[in-house]
Amino acid sequence: MNKKAFTLVEMIAVIIVLAVIALISTPLILNAINSSKQAAFKLSAKSIAEAAAQGYKRALITDYVAEYTEYEIVDSTINKIEGNVKLNYDGKSPVSGNIIIDTDGEISLAFYDGTNCAKKGFSETEVTVTKTTKGNCNVQRGYEEEILNGAYPELDSGMIPIYYDGNVAKKANVKEEWYSYENQKWANVILVKTSARDKYQDMETGKIIDEDDILAYLVWIPRFSFKLFNIAGSVDTGNETTIDIVFESKTTTKSTIIANGNYYTHPAFTFGDEELNGIWVGKFETSVDSESTCYSSMNTTNCNNDEQSPRILPNVKSLIYQQAANQFLTAQKFTSDTYGITSESTMMNNSQWGAVAYLSHSAYGIDNEVRINNYASSNNTLTGCGSSVSNDISTASSTCDIIYGTVTDYNYPQSTTGNITGIFDMAGGTWEYVLGMRSDANDVPYSGVDESNNSGFNGNYSNAEGSLTTGINYPLEKYYNSYPSSTSCNVYKNVRDAIYMVRGWYGDIANCPATLYPWYVRGGYYSSGIESGIFDARTSSGRSNNVSFRTVILVNK
Repeated sequence: MNKKAFTLVEMIAVIIVLAVIALISTPLILNAINSSKQAAFKLSAKSIAEAAAQGYKRALITDYVAEYTEYEIVDSTINKIEGNVKLNYDGKSPVSGNIIIDTDGEISLAFYDGTNCAKKGFSETEVTVTKTTKGNCNVQRGYEEEILNGAYPELDSGMIPIYYDGNVAKKANVKEEWYSYENQKWANVILVKTSARDKYQDMETGKIIDEDDILAYLVWIPRFSFKLFNIAGSVDTGNETTIDIVFESKTTTKSTIIANGNYYTHPAFTFGDEELNGIWVGKFETSVDSESTCYSSMNTTNCNNDEQSPRILPNVKSLIYQQAANQFLTAQKFTSDTYGITSESTMMNNSQWGAVAYLSHSAYGIDNEVRINNYASSNNTLTGCGSSVSNDISTASSTCDIIYGTVTDYNYPQSTTGNITGIFDMAGGTWEYVLGMRSDANDVPYSGVDESNNSGFNGNYSNAEGSLTTGINYPLEKYYNSYPSSTSCNVYKNVRDAIYMVRGWYGDIANCPATLYPWYVRGGYYSSGIESGIFDARTSSGRSNNVSFRTVILVNK
């Protein structure tokens, strides 16, 4: 049989048909392949995200977000955007990192480790880590109030951000407005019991905090410079004025020239070689757990040993009857797993007190006299209390006039802000030791007056009769402020400390460390009336019955 060959026309027609089929089917096939890849991508990324959320949700800074784009997956939804590939897993909060799937298919977890921007890479057999410098990290914090100019709150891993709904503390979302210094609402965090930490770190925004779980309240003091106006330290009673403050970040060039009219970067935000964006300050005088008996005698067995479990809480007795050296050791205990703190915790020094005092009398604080804590019962004070009358008379009382957490109009004149978000007990209550003391002509700090009256830090007695050698050594100089005998009371240092520049404000006492009383105590006493106040600065031996202290935590991320 003869076979008929395809004609040229028929061959062309077949080619055309095949081309049309290919033109129609290729996009469908490619779309199917792409859909399959995307489905696999979602499944893989979702799985990794869930594992990452569990494995890294307790990383140091939980709300830093690395910026990567193209595909953003939240839960099981994929959305195409520009650039690379990002997975932001929000199934549980807080989660520190993002799953990154680069355009070449590499899968990694990006997170902020407290020092660097790190990217953990995943493969079938190993996890690799690549770090870049902090400056190149391109991270996004949470809420940033513009007026702070970069001095935004920096959180340690155990810190739970809160906001106040009236008198009630609730869990805050750091990506939303949870503070407003422009409106005298300072940033607050809490530290909670280890057993409750997971609960609060995973808690939804707006949920009420159970006070029984709280170990400490802390308030953020942002870094700032302030305008100098009375560096000679002239008595200025009756001329109290608003302290002119400008917030600045730690990367801002410091102003260090001391001259009237000049803005001066407050030294409280320099810790040795470190520049800080701010400091976390105890909201109340330091206290201890309810089982402690360290309230009635310097000789109480556990007043000066390691058994203290420090707290920073309202409506409890302040911790007293400790020597200054033991107060320092007690404050350091906040750096531990018990409180979830890895940053440096320390006893407040005179410079740090000064920073809080200046901020309180600025447009961002109460900008008026801070009312004293007037409560007194058997030589004990109750944290957070306030007097119902101004500080012009002796107002000691066996009852607390204005009790923290109970005021219906939320007006707290005993707070540095005049409201519940500020710091309490900085006027009246009991005196507070700060790490500020007289030193000899070589700037070596004195221990105290004599063998019976000293701080517990090793050093010479200021009465020139021997020295203490059985205590503890002074810490590094960055922790304390000293006042050399050769310069007596250095006015320029007291510019820093809110003593001489505001000398005589509201009748507060302004003294210098002396030979018999080489240690600074701040804030005044509950019974001192007009002489007590946040600018009050007096001196003591380093060992006194009715003196408490305040804790500071120095986070530097």
